Amino acid sequence: MTDSTSHIAWFRRLDRLFWVLWAALPVMIFMTYRSQLDAGVPLEGMTPEQMRCFEILPTIKNLSVNGKSAYWVYFAFEHIIYFLLLAILHRMVHRFASGSILVSETLSNTNLMGMILVAWPFLQLIAGNLLNYIWNKTGDFTAWNPIFNVDIAPIAVGVFLIALKGVLEHAIALKTENDLTI
Repeated sequence: MTDSTSHIAWFRRLDRLFWVLWAALPVMIFMTYRSQLDAGVPLEGMTPEQMRCFEILPTIKNLSVNGKSAYWVYFAFEHIIYFLLLAILHRMVHRFASGSILVSETLSNTNLMGMILVAWPFLQLIAGNLLNYIWNKTGDFTAWNPIFNVDIAPIAVGVFLIALKGVLEHAIALKTENDLTI
């Protein structure tokens, strides 16, 4: 088996793994949904003092109808972003499994993933602050505490993917030039 054939076989296995992931995705989302509903259940082994502290923490069950609606919209927003990133990545892996690696679609998908990852922490910050603001206005929380922390890791990965797009662009140009000279 040649090196190119082994890479394609590896991408085919990865493509099948993505299909398994897609099949398991509804179960994973349901489990996340259920864990959010059960977040107010105290843990076994807590001391009475810890139980009193745990009881004053807000839970989704105790939110108003508007507060619950805002939370579930935020929940869906976060999961849609992850779904979108997985879909783009799977489309790229599927294309690689068919042997099309250095093509223009790879460039656009790499750039799109990079842009999403750079924008995601800021979108998450805005959505989280909006959720906290809505909870404050509906009376679910008495104080609105704005969030100011930005996750740097997705931004770094996004910048790396955008830079990788430039490298891939150069590789595609070299491949095209090589194909034309043969």
